[in-house]
This record gives sequence, C-alpha cells and structure tokens, in this order.
Amino acid sequence: MKKNKINIYLIIIIYSLFLFFPIIIYDPDIEYEVIRRYHTWLTPYVYQLIYFNSKEFGVSTSEICGLIKEESGGNPNAISVANARGLCQIIGKYHYNGDANNLFDESLNIHLGIKILNDYLKMAKGDLKLALRYYNAGPYASYYNNWGYINKIIYHSKTTKHLLNKHIIVVE
Repeated sequence: MKKNKINIYLIIIIYSLFLFFPIIIYDPDIEYEVIRRYHTWLTPYVYQLIYFNSKEFGVSTSEICGLIKEESGGNPNAISVANARGLCQIIGKYHYNGDANNLFDESLNIHLGIKILNDYLKMAKGDLKLALRYYNAGPYASYYNNWGYINKIIYHSKTTKHLLNKHIIVVE
C-alpha cells in the first residue's frame, strides 16, 4: 500500500513539473478529518481557490481561512445585516460593480476578498491588525472597537496554519 502511494506521488510530481503549476495533494491517510472538523467548509476546491489567489496577491492562505471562518463561518450563501455576501462577506456597493448575487460565487468572492485584504495591507503598510480593522469597518471609519473580531481571525489563522502545514502537501 505504501509503495503504491509513493508511486502515485511520484507520478503527480513528475506530471506537475511538465505543467509548471502547483498541484495540491490531499492525502487521505493523513488525518484530513482534523481539518474538516475545524473547517467543515474547506473543500479541496475552496482551498485551491484560496491558495492560487493568495499566491497572486501575496496574502497568507491561513489568514484568508481565518478571515472566512470569522466572516461567514464558511457559508458561501451568507448575507450579513450590512448586505455583505458570501465567504469573505463582500459588500457589492463598495467592492463590486456587477450583480450582487454574483458574490455568492466562491471563486469571485474569494478573489475579491483576498484582493481587498491585500489593498488594505498595503494601505496599513503591512500591519495585519490594522488591515483587518479596515476590512471589518472600512478604512475611513472613525475608531471602531473591533479587537475581538481581529483576535478571532488571528487565532483562526494560527490554528489553520498549523493544520495546513501538518496535513496538506503542496507540490510546486
């Protein structure tokens, strides 16, 4: 069984070298259910969206997973009282000119969420806590006490980073 598993990994690695892009391997023998218990919403498809968009914008995958867990609980159909939609809770009137119902599309929502966080990180000169404050209340809002929100995202981010590093193999 182990020899077959190694052979499969070698085939995937060799194949990925010819394609010149990363392949994310979910190993069923490595307690993947630990991640699924903590992030029931984190499917391989959603993780790939997070991974590739994070690479594009230079934002940590674990920070985005923490943000999604706090913003929507991983519900792609979530709508807030402020009319924010989807996994990253995007408010269309500020960040999207199209039909607001398109924000329920996981691919678009994750792309916009990571882009917005990246913009706020630049505005905050790399200060993650300030960027998260902007993400939650807007960059021009007067002082808003949202430290509980920020600390939860950082906690989720650290937990997710530990789980991802332990349980997911990324071949580049």
